[in-house]
This record gives sequence, C-alpha cells and structure tokens, in this order.
Amino acid sequence: MKRFLGTLLCFFVVLVLSPSAAAGEKALLDQAAEEIGSNMDKTENLPQKLSLRNAEAALKAAGEALAKGDGKEAAKNKKKALKWYVQAVRECMTPGGAGEKIVEALKEEGRMRENGISRFRDLLKIMVRAKESKEKSDLPIYQGMAMNCILLALFEIIDTGDIDGFEPEKALKWYLNAAASCEDVQKLIDDLLDYLAKHGDLSGIPDISPEGCRKAKEMVERLYKLKRKGAPPDEIVKLAEEIKKFLDEEGARTGRARRAKYEAEEEKEGKVPERAAPKPTATVRFTALDGNTNINRDFVGNVETVRFIALDGKEVPPEKVKPDVTDHGDHHTISVGKAAGIASIVLTGTAGIVTLIQDGAGGTPAGFSGIAPKDGTVEIHNGAIAETFQVAPGSPGMAWSPAEHAVTVAGAPVTVIAVRPDQVAVTGTGLAPSPAGNIPVTMTSPTGTVLSGACPSWGYNLYLPRAVKTRVPVPVTAEVVGLEPDRKVTFRFIPGPGQVIEPVTVTLPAAALVTPAPVATLRVVTPGPQGLDVVVTVEEK
Repeated sequence: MKRFLGTLLCFFVVLVLSPSAAAGEKALLDQAAEEIGSNMDKTENLPQKLSLRNAEAALKAAGEALAKGDGKEAAKNKKKALKWYVQAVRECMTPGGAGEKIVEALKEEGRMRENGISRFRDLLKIMVRAKESKEKSDLPIYQGMAMNCILLALFEIIDTGDIDGFEPEKALKWYLNAAASCEDVQKLIDDLLDYLAKHGDLSGIPDISPEGCRKAKEMVERLYKLKRKGAPPDEIVKLAEEIKKFLDEEGARTGRARRAKYEAEEEKEGKVPERAAPKPTATVRFTALDGNTNINRDFVGNVETVRFIALDGKEVPPEKVKPDVTDHGDHHTISVGKAAGIASIVLTGTAGIVTLIQDGAGGTPAGFSGIAPKDGTVEIHNGAIAETFQVAPGSPGMAWSPAEHAVTVAGAPVTVIAVRPDQVAVTGTGLAPSPAGNIPVTMTSPTGTVLSGACPSWGYNLYLPRAVKTRVPVPVTAEVVGLEPDRKVTFRFIPGPGQVIEPVTVTLPAAALVTPAPVATLRVVTPGPQGLDVVVTVEEK
C-alpha cells in the first residue's frame, strides 16, 4: 500500500453562449472545417490526412456542442481540432486560414488571451521553418527533438491560452547540440531567442531579457565563426555548452524576478504563497521497451525531460538511444531502437512522472489469445492495482491512444497508463479481490475488439485505526483474500517519521488472515490519521 500524496484543484466554469455568439463561432468553425476537408482531399501524406480527418471530426463535435449551448464541450473540441491542425502542419502542411479561424473562435469565448495568440502565431511560423530545416538535415535527431519541444509549446498554448518559455528554451538547447554537430540552424536559434525576448507572462517580464537575448546571439555568432574557421570540434562543443549554461542562468534570473514580483504583490494583498504539491508518479513494467510505447497524457502532461537508465543504474545519453517523443494530444508516443542495456525510461512532465521498466520477463507466449496478467497473477493491494496485462501480438487497436482502451477488472473500470503492441498497463482503486482466487478481466479496444479472461488473483487489506493518543499502541489489522490456506504472506512495514511499529516484519499463513486479524502495533508521536508504507510478499508455490 503506497501512499499517494497530491493536491487536486478543480475549477468549474459554466459557460452560457448567447445565440448570436454561438452562431458567429459556428460560422468560423464551418469555414475552418471546409478548408481542412479540402486539404484532406488534396494531400497524399497519410499522417497529414489522418491529422486533418481528426481535426474535422473535432470541429464537427464542437459545432454540435455549440448547437446544444454547451460551451465547455465546444471549447474542448475546438482545442482538440486546433491540436490536430498543428500536427498536420508538423507533417509538412502549409498553414492556411483554418487555424486562425479556430483561434478566433477560442478568443471570442475567452479561451485564448492576446499574449497566447501572439505566441501561437510566432511559434507556428518557427515550426514551419524548423520542419523545412529538419528535412534538409544529415543528422535529424537533434532537430527532431527541438521540433517536438516547439510542438509541445504550441499544445500548451492551446490548452492554457498562454505559456512560459520552458519548451522553447528546451528547443534552443537541442538546436545548440545541432549547431555543435555542423548543422546550419543559426537562424532558428535567433528566431527562438527573439521569441523569448518578445513574450512574457502575466508579470510582464519577458522569458529572456533584451540584454540576455543580445548576448546569447553574440555567443551563437561566435560559435559559427569558429566553425567557419575550422576550429577543433572540442572547442565548438565547449562554447555550445557555455551558451546552454548562460541560458540556464538567464532562465533562473527571469524566474527570480517573476517570483519576487508575485510575492511582493501577494504580500501587499496579505496572501500566503502556496507550495507546489509533489508530482504523482506511476511505474509500469513491460517485457521490452524497444519500438513504440504509447503513454496516457493524463499521467505525465507536457513532457519536460526524458531520461534513459542503463542496467547498472547509470544514465545513457539520448543520442545513443535515438529516441523520438511525439505528443498526439491525448497521449505521447516514445519510440526507441533496440533498447539493449536500457533498464528504464523516466518521463517527467507537468502533470507527473512515469517510469517505464524493462524486465524481460513474462512475454506473451506463442498462440496466446485473450488477456492475462503479465506476471501470472492480479494483485489487489488495499483495493488498488498497478498491473500489466499481456494480449496477443497484433491485436487490433493496440497502436491507438491508451485512453481509448476500456479495461475492467472484476467488473470495475480501471485506467490505462500505457500500451505496447502486446501489453497494456493499468491502474485502479476501489477493487475487491475474489475469495475464489479468480477474477474476470475484459479489454475493449478502440476498434471494438473485446478480449477477456478469468485471471488468477489475490489481495490484501490493511486497517489502521485513528491514533488518538501519543505513544499508545494501536493495532494494525490485515486480511488476505484469494490464497491457498498454507501460503505464507510476509508484511514488512516501513515506519514514517514519528512512528514505531512492532514487529517491523511478520509472516503468517493465509489461513490466519481469512478474517481481519492484528499483525502489528503502531505507536505515534503525533496523533491523528496515519499513513503507512508496507511491502507484502507471498511465498512461492
């Protein structure tokens, strides 16, 4: 039972559109849909055609929501349509008026601010130039990673109506890597520096100061002069790293200035600054990580960093793995080559951290059909599961978004974290293990294919009463469901600060825990509700 710490802030907005406003927006969306449909008919580029088809479908859904007066649903679909439109531009489509019409529709209902619109237009132009440059590149990995950062920045603008310079600054660093590797990207670097110097947040402070922008451009010019003079590669790489360090210092200076301004305003208004809650984490185990892995965007948000960890625990440089991370709006796809020696991939984003672990165990056997737990057993810990299921390779729909797979365990819906061609990882709460030791598991793919199986399972529940007095022991009670009576279960408790647990480790046969029974005592320094970490293992048969 792992404690989940987090803060969820919900803002409910009821938007009522006047008939004339809805009619005006629908006219804009209809015009955008007409242009998108025309482009879809003309293009022979399959990814572009699919992106446009999805944009057209989202615009249709937005129009239907407007007709019903549902402004919230209309805004959601307009944003989705704009993301697919941007994805089509990424696939070499020349921007037209459709995107501007969707932006205008979002602006009319207050979903995009002037600063966000200005950022969107400038970044879209930069992405077009970035795509053209990447197509000419002999070493496209760095430019591809930079372009992904620009794409993420555009998506963030669409989601929030505004953005800071975080993703564009990451793109700058990838372009500096490209510059140090003999790529002609000086114009793109200058464009991004101008973008950062032009735009700020609500504080009015730009992402990089005019002086910082000027100095960075001078350093980049010096780098390209060194290249033209035939300077040693080590000297060029050293200067590129110095420019990255300077950008980091400029970013920190901007952050301090903005915080100081906000804190001064909060102090003037008598507000207490809020502390950021820790990011939620999810850990997923797959047999392998090479090829494509699709990750539910709800668990990571916008990807900030991707780290590759080797079997010995050391970090592996991305250029050795040659990854490609693509944001599809509702999910991310991370693609790597043969991941030999890679033990895990850690994606850190604005919404959380997802760790993908390659364990090489529990691969799908030949001739398998249906759905079954990768490790052979579904484990339900205090009503929660974090499980990877295997399915037959080539099952329809496995390349689709994780969120579009519907999975139920013991009749209760669970959430899909990530999907691979033959495996699906889920998480869920509020589940009850079966005394019979088997529970039904069903997955309906986005294509309508239904896979089902009766899966071996077991589970435990821990009960911890409220500690009302300090240093007075209270019982920790446990029950085990779904195991043979003679199977031994071991609980290893991990006390938190101010907690004393006795014993720390206890082993009992499942028969002794068929009904809730005390397994340990807990004494605390601070009374009140308590959290408790525990590692539970079962004796092998």
